[in-house]
Amino acid sequence: MLKNFVVIGGGFAGTKVTRELEHTLPPDWTLTLVSQENFITFNPLLPEVVGASILPGHVIAPHRQMIHCSHVCMAQVTEIDTVNRVIHYLGEGAGTMRYDQLVLACGTNANLDIVGSSVSKPAAADCHPSGTACYRVSMTLNNLNNFNPAGGQDTDTNVVWLTQWLVQSSTDSVGGRNFFAYAESTNGGALSCFDGDAGTQRIGGGLTLTYPGRIAITAPGACTAQTGKNGTITIDVPTADVSEVDPVDNSLHEVTASTMTTPGPMECLCTVASPIGVPFNLIDVAKAYTFTPVPLADLQIVKTAPSTGHVGQSLLYTITVTNNGPDKASGATVNDQLPKNAGFGSASASQGSCTLKPQKRLVVCDLGDLGPATGSPPAGTATVSISVKPTTKGTITNTATVSDTSPLDPNPSNNSSSATTSISP
Repeated sequence: MLKNFVVIGGGFAGTKVTRELEHTLPPDWTLTLVSQENFITFNPLLPEVVGASILPGHVIAPHRQMIHCSHVCMAQVTEIDTVNRVIHYLGEGAGTMRYDQLVLACGTNANLDIVGSSVSKPAAADCHPSGTACYRVSMTLNNLNNFNPAGGQDTDTNVVWLTQWLVQSSTDSVGGRNFFAYAESTNGGALSCFDGDAGTQRIGGGLTLTYPGRIAITAPGACTAQTGKNGTITIDVPTADVSEVDPVDNSLHEVTASTMTTPGPMECLCTVASPIGVPFNLIDVAKAYTFTPVPLADLQIVKTAPSTGHVGQSLLYTITVTNNGPDKASGATVNDQLPKNAGFGSASASQGSCTLKPQKRLVVCDLGDLGPATGSPPAGTATVSISVKPTTKGTITNTATVSDTSPLDPNPSNNSSSATTSISP
């Protein structure tokens, strides 16, 4: 009866043991490698993949190309019954495997397996802090149970989850700048987040990119983590921190998320030019992509009026239109449907012009373009004043709406506003 030798773990150790045993086991033994992946990754070359020096296929070797006389079982081991010498596993289905000898080469799980990343550009009002334009960077980890260092042969105490990207420039002498944002934990402690642009560090006869955290991200809610299966780390990065002069377009190119370890914290909180930064040990990299923001302009309208008035006396409505961003609103227009029990007096706007359509009893104010409401006074704010004269006593309710020709307004709930006035003789 054949005896079974099983190796669990398809990393360097498990693959090496299997290759050696192929040539030393007696003929009456079978040899099986059990691994969750059907390939081995040569992590030291991952930085070259990030820098596009080599292709991803150059750092991956399929197990079946390295192991020729053994079985390879792609599965996840769920239980080892040491009394009955049986392995329980999940692959395409549940199964069991008997063993006579067993080698465990599972390695460590340091919460560093990054499975995806995304970038968005929310309205400034939704950023942290509210009102500060930002990019929202999110990284998804296979199993983010804690922030502990990798351990094992990796003695680094600092764990880093980083996203980097390139902003191209038509005037920069090197074609643009490499920006980044990252969250880090030292010895499993609380997360700290930073952003900046890449530096360089001389290693051997060349230079390697480094990521010195130049600006701390400390606003409440701007640096958060959700632990567990498919856990996420989310960072709100102020766009002012990562802006380039004369950008070629509004895209973030070659967005790449990675996990790495370093001997200590990476931040320098500095503004000096490279070479600076801390060398890192790259653990895992997600697939690169380009992020192009979809233009959005959140227009908000607020209408106010006195709570009381009199027949035959002027009643003034004040309308404030604000572009909450994040982008410029083109062709902003206010429509005000006049109440039936009031006569039109006048209408004016802080920018653009207002006209009355008498047959429809409609005031239309073409405000033109409104930039995002940043700075002081807000550049993205316009006001409209409309006066009417009530003709009868009672209650007058007047509603105004705002719209634009482009781009999309992500929040139509604040595109109308009403004011009510009680009219007496």
